[in-house]
Amino acid sequence: MYKSCKNILIALLFGNYLSIKKDRMNIIFFYIVTL
Repeated sequence: MYKSCKNILIALLFGNYLSIKKDRMNIIFFYIVTL
């Protein structure tokens, strides 16, 4: 569970770093949910 939370934070940081659009944020969110 802790590992999963860490992955979520990393994904969010990458999203912000790459200035991802809303569509890609949804993809990341979907990826997180499927974990």
